[in-house]
Amino acid sequence: MWDQRAKQYFVANGIAVIQLNPVEDDSWDAGPWYWPDGEDKPYLTALLGAMASNTLGIGRVDTAKLLLRGWSGGAAMVSWLFQTAAAGGLPAGVAIAGGIMLSGGSYTCYMDPFANETSTPVTPKTTCAACVPEGPAADCFGSPPDPRCSSCQGGPTYCTQCCPQNYTEEFYFGGTAHTWSQHPPTFLAQTSHTDAHADLCATVNYYDTLREHGVRTQLVRVAPQDERCFCIGTPGDAAAAGSPFAAHCDSTWHTCTSFFDTNCCVAHTLGFASMVEPMVQFAVDAVRPD
Repeated sequence: MWDQRAKQYFVANGIAVIQLNPVEDDSWDAGPWYWPDGEDKPYLTALLGAMASNTLGIGRVDTAKLLLRGWSGGAAMVSWLFQTAAAGGLPAGVAIAGGIMLSGGSYTCYMDPFANETSTPVTPKTTCAACVPEGPAADCFGSPPDPRCSSCQGGPTYCTQCCPQNYTEEFYFGGTAHTWSQHPPTFLAQTSHTDAHADLCATVNYYDTLREHGVRTQLVRVAPQDERCFCIGTPGDAAAAGSPFAAHCDSTWHTCTSFFDTNCCVAHTLGFASMVEPMVQFAVDAVRPD
């Protein structure tokens, strides 16, 4: 619902929205291990090129001000396209003005060195290098959550829940102030107490790294008191005023891990009320800096 509301705000402010899904059998081809031989590269390259040359019959779209938005694995794809753009891999006439990451972070998150996956022969970056293969029995949904589910809680982190600190993309890692000045501004949003499908500090780590290097960024997290009902709106939350579903936020409502459960908000947010206006304002400022 809040994702849809954000799209309405985007369109009302003259920002076109293209909703892209990854190829079903491989999810997003984020990262140098999948991108060269995957299906997303030729598809996105062709699509963006056609948009830039205005041959799609959809009217003029300013591809020199591309704003990327991704949720979960899509957030990693935003990060990878930042890397691709920095390395000169986007079609002529296409430039990234900014990015939006929801419940995710760097494309180098979750690089488990203990997994038997030969397609990603990579080493975890920076603070994820000492991660542990064993995951919490509660699938990172305990109360309180197991500290191994969050890379900023200290101690060894569960590998498939770890996003690196002090790292965004390889192009900027260890780069100069000049290269960091080229990093697109980035808006990030996530839950604040539990994320069952992502490192709870995926957005925090990315945000902290950008802020340290002077990149314009903003982080909005679900307020703890709103986390149980963030997807429908918490009564009394001014940002959720008018939600036709907020009345269901009663004692029967809960948070859950399954995308097929009922009467619950999945602890892996695609959007929440207090995120919408700050995100849209950030996007407008990114594409219209003057």
